[in-house]
Amino acid sequence: MNTRNLKPLVSSISKAASCGRINSAFDKFLADYLNIPASTRSDASTSQQHIREFLKEECVRDATFPPVLEKGDTDFISGSFGRHTKVWPLDDIDLFFPLDGGGLYYFRNGVVTPNAVATDGDVMFNVLLGPRWASRDRISSTRLVSEFRAVLSRHYSRSEVSADGEAVTVQLTLGANDESDGLNFDVVPCFRLDPHDGSNSFYLIPDGRDGWKHTNPRLDESVCEALQKYNEGRYRKVVKLVKYWNDLYFEEAFTSYYVELALANHFSALMNSGRRMVSVSGGVMIAFDALKAAKLRGDIPSPVAFAAPVKTPTLNSDQDLKLTSAVELSAAAFADESAGRGEQAISRWKKIFGEAFGAD
Repeated sequence: MNTRNLKPLVSSISKAASCGRINSAFDKFLADYLNIPASTRSDASTSQQHIREFLKEECVRDATFPPVLEKGDTDFISGSFGRHTKVWPLDDIDLFFPLDGGGLYYFRNGVVTPNAVATDGDVMFNVLLGPRWASRDRISSTRLVSEFRAVLSRHYSRSEVSADGEAVTVQLTLGANDESDGLNFDVVPCFRLDPHDGSNSFYLIPDGRDGWKHTNPRLDESVCEALQKYNEGRYRKVVKLVKYWNDLYFEEAFTSYYVELALANHFSALMNSGRRMVSVSGGVMIAFDALKAAKLRGDIPSPVAFAAPVKTPTLNSDQDLKLTSAVELSAAAFADESAGRGEQAISRWKKIFGEAFGAD
């Protein structure tokens, strides 16, 4: 036997076994602690569909209630639940309701903008211009949210329904347990605008100060879907793992959206250069480094025109050390895995995600 060829073969087998064990450990950790159970997703699907159908039919029951778009756009789930990056427990789901903007124009800084407000084209007179919703021919986002809350309160009389100026929150007891008060829905009335120059559409949503702000959750979802496909189903796992670490062990220093945007920007740049993650562990290593780099750069510009940047938090010294430690530990763990040192790799990942990681 040629023993000179035996050592590389044994080394390759060892590395393959190590990689397989680490991948299995991540999948088990995701299944046991991070992923939303199928039964909960089913309950959420039924509940959110009921809200959507109720609000879309309200204009039939009440002629002064604005119709939700059905042709120019339609109601949709947004946020991390819609992107499939939500981490257990499931405590909030965002529902967007684009309203028919027939006859409306968007003024910004006192000047009409070259954006078409989406409409189904069936509106003879837009009820949103009536006194229930508008003041001096200007639609009030505060009134919009308040009236949506009143309508939902009547329908969900046994649930807590509240408004914060930006959205209406419907708190159900369904799914309540020691970790969650139950399913929570944030209902966001909005308008879709399509720029005349062909650039990306965006949505106007209430800003909590009787004004409007720009966003586009559909753009976030399409980016997430592209990265998930390009990275062969690993991207969402990586996002959830970093969010779990941030929520449970980092005191939610970073907002969920900050984490997602920082990672989306970095992995999009890698995709554009033809590079993809080779494993979940390698992706997590890259993600921690990307999060630290984003923190050092400061606020993240929004991908939507005229939208405010996403604020970078101010970390205390302990949090800075935790972030640096996660970067260094994940790099060392990936190096151990690549060298076939599975036990050492598991030990390092435990220091990041807790003793539950890698447990039988």
